[in-house]
Amino acid sequence: MKLDNIKKYMYLLICISLLVFIVKYSNFVSIISCFIKVLIPIVIGFLYAWFVNPLVCKFKFSRRISSLIVFLIVISIIAIFMIFIVPTLYKEIKSLVIMLPKFLDYINDLLDKFNLSEYISLDSFNIDNIPLIILKNIKGIIISISSIVIGLMIGLYMSLEYDNIYNFIMNRVRDKSLVNELSDKVRCCIKGTLFVAFIVFILDTVYFYIIKLDGALLLGSLCGLTDLIPYIGPYIGGTVAVLVSLGEGGKLWLLTLIGCVGVQILENNILQPCIISKTTKLSPLLVIIGMTVFGKLFGVIGMIIATPLVCMLSIIFKYYFYSKYFTNSKI
Repeated sequence: MKLDNIKKYMYLLICISLLVFIVKYSNFVSIISCFIKVLIPIVIGFLYAWFVNPLVCKFKFSRRISSLIVFLIVISIIAIFMIFIVPTLYKEIKSLVIMLPKFLDYINDLLDKFNLSEYISLDSFNIDNIPLIILKNIKGIIISISSIVIGLMIGLYMSLEYDNIYNFIMNRVRDKSLVNELSDKVRCCIKGTLFVAFIVFILDTVYFYIIKLDGALLLGSLCGLTDLIPYIGPYIGGTVAVLVSLGEGGKLWLLTLIGCVGVQILENNILQPCIISKTTKLSPLLVIIGMTVFGKLFGVIGMIIATPLVCMLSIIFKYYFYSKYFTNSKI
């Protein structure tokens, strides 16, 4: 690695460390979390309008009609998901809960076989507590759904007025090229990440149905969701799928493992380089550092949004620090 690159990464690491120190000891995270909870529908609305704006611009109609068309497309996708996907997910969750005692017994037998039961114990896991846990979280689920619905409605109106909002912001910033690059790069990063996760979800779900694994749609969805977490996410979803297949006995676990590994190889060697790497051009080292930092600060959500945030920080770093201290302006 060139000395200039070492200096660059050391300087960026020092900046991130100072930022983490300031955030941790100034109670900044709690303030931001409270602020986001209050304004979350507005945040959702703005993100919706910003994200779908390129699609709105592709239609050759007026801004109002194009925004309405895109909004109807989004609502239709959500409706299809609610009508066809949610009932299947509910049935699969119900069936997996029923077979959970058998699965736990199988895992306990494996732990006893390898003399690990004294280190790892599942006896404290009480299946009877699952309905109580679900009931306790119903309020939070209802609030989240309400925020999303209100946010989408706000997003529609923001989409109608997107040009005015954009001009308002651009008239109040000095470096317009920075704002445009941030918007374009982060949008491409999010689109690429979501597309790769969707492909993983489709491939894993179809494969699980082919090998007749119980809860195929649920496990495929889990693999797709965890794939949003860089590097370690796919292993989390794949591990859960393999553990569930172990409870069904036979060699189904081996087929599940082969399928998960195959999808992961396809993602690492084709999907990631062709879709995400070409749009973000981020070093894996930076992504891992960002995932560690933001995961520590914001938990799982921080790990999911780590890549877009690192993309933003790298662009800001390039504009305001790198060109001043280093000879090459690329990062």
